[in-house]
Amino acid sequence: MDDEAFTMGMVHHNYKEILDLTALDIHPPLYYIVLKVFLTLTTFWTSNIFVEVFFARVLSIICSMIAFYYLCRLSEYFGFKHNKYLLWFAFLFMPFITGYGEQLTNIRMYAFSIMLMAIEIYYLIIYINCKPSKKYLFIFTLATILNFYTNYFSAVVAGTYLFLFFIDTVIKGKTHKAVVIFIAGIVSLISFIPCIYILSIQTSLIPSGVISMDSIKNSLVPFLKSLMFMVFIIPFIAYHKHLKNEFKLFYIYSMIVVFVNMLLVLESFHFRYLVPSYFVYAFFGINICLSFFKRYKDDNKMISIILLLPLFVIMISFGREIVKQIHVYDVSSIKLISNFNRWKKSDENNLKINLTAYSSSIQERGQNSIYLQSINKRISNKHYMNAYDYLGNGNDKLFRSIFWNVDHYYKKK
Repeated sequence: MDDEAFTMGMVHHNYKEILDLTALDIHPPLYYIVLKVFLTLTTFWTSNIFVEVFFARVLSIICSMIAFYYLCRLSEYFGFKHNKYLLWFAFLFMPFITGYGEQLTNIRMYAFSIMLMAIEIYYLIIYINCKPSKKYLFIFTLATILNFYTNYFSAVVAGTYLFLFFIDTVIKGKTHKAVVIFIAGIVSLISFIPCIYILSIQTSLIPSGVISMDSIKNSLVPFLKSLMFMVFIIPFIAYHKHLKNEFKLFYIYSMIVVFVNMLLVLESFHFRYLVPSYFVYAFFGINICLSFFKRYKDDNKMISIILLLPLFVIMISFGREIVKQIHVYDVSSIKLISNFNRWKKSDENNLKINLTAYSSSIQERGQNSIYLQSINKRISNKHYMNAYDYLGNGNDKLFRSIFWNVDHYYKKK
């Protein structure tokens, strides 16, 4: 994947260079730094790029498992009593139904963001409703701050949850807890001050101009697809009388957070930008569906009316993501391994890779570049990659730093 290639290219720089380069990117630096530390500890004994990629995915898997642990604990707190293995299957299944099938193993910040979001929400809810422990306060505040330095959309999602629960505690007359949550929000904002200058640089690099019909179409399709998942509202409404009041409020808040997230990414809509908010919403939507099925399993009419549409949407998304997984990732990975062995045996340091083989797959070009860096090979083809096609904003300095072994690329006028 092109973003994964970018990540691996980024973490091969030193820590100061990562901070400098993320100022030219559109994401904060925390995930890249965490990944670099993790790879330093786990791959110090080798320089093999395939081993590094494997352990980079291991980090995402660890984050996903931690997220699952906290979401399960929250599920139990809300009174859902499902088999852990069934929930684990649902959790693994979810990336395929939320439209980003590889997010649990992806070498990007999304699994890391899901983990931080799950930790923040769990300790925030336990702090408000059970035990106002200083430890819980510290943990959910820290998780919020770390979200601010991981992904800007995650930062907004984390902040929105804090704001909604602050309003909730005010309405319920929990004045002390409301003040504490308010202070936690202020501390989180203050902690982000060092990043404001970097954010201003990043914002200035985002291209502005007339929105084309193609960009509208590209954003509209995934946006409409995301609206389809509002079908979880149907079992929520049908089953609401059997749900705890605390959960009802939480699930309504999770829907609000999803809509806020959707509005923020509307101009350039990618489903992966919704991962932190949608994952929580979808996980508990599946919990509702499972509870509904267990309660009405002998009433075929009730099940068909309430669960047929959610099941239909889930299966369509699952089928689409499986096809994409095989076509875009599995097939290209097999092709890469074959090409890599051939390139490694080549005596030429400058490879003139055939462009026509990659005319419709720019992610393969970035991937090839990073893998070739590991064996000190360069790509000599002026039409192979360029900063405009790959990064979108034409940032030559960032492009040259990440893909330093691409000798020739042209600049669009």
